[in-house]
Amino acid sequence: MHLMFVNYEFPPVGGGAAYASLATAREFVSMGHRVDFLTAQRERFAAAIRHLVRERFSWHSIARQYESIFEQSLKPRATKGSATGRAEQPPVYGDRTGK
Repeated sequence: MHLMFVNYEFPPVGGGAAYASLATAREFVSMGHRVDFLTAQRERFAAAIRHLVRERFSWHSIARQYESIFEQSLKPRATKGSATGRAEQPPVYGDRTGK
């Protein structure tokens, strides 16, 4: 028998339906059937994935992400009741000289 699977996510890159389709297709092939897949254009899909990986995981992109995190950590946080919007210093209890 000749079977055709239709799956937009094929070939598997993440999880879910593509792996289920692959496992099912392998079972049919092991029983002697012929299986084909109808999927999105492979070249277009591969190009989109390459672009996404370059955009999100390049050294430059990761450096920008860490820089943004660092800059956010340097900004003072306003505390409740602060009229100025600036962080208030915590109260000092006792003598700082240790006496």
